[in-house]
Amino acid sequence: MTPPAPREVCFPISGAANLVVRGEGKATKIVITDPAAGGFSVGLGQQVTLPDFTIDYDLVPFCQGTIRAVDIEAGLLRPGSRGQ
Repeated sequence: MTPPAPREVCFPISGAANLVVRGEGKATKIVITDPAAGGFSVGLGQQVTLPDFTIDYDLVPFCQGTIRAVDIEAGLLRPGSRGQ
């Protein structure tokens, strides 16, 4: 079995030691516009910290809702709406 291809990451960090990526609190927001991309990936690091910022997605990497009906033969889902 072939392992899945690695997903894209906006900020890959590899082999870093004693690294701090610090924002300026709530005023610091990193906005990711690709819902399939990750924010940070830290590999083989030591003492790596990422304080004082938030990460937000312009398009969220998920959806939520209610499935009201399923037609397996046709391969269809009937979504519900709020309040149903």
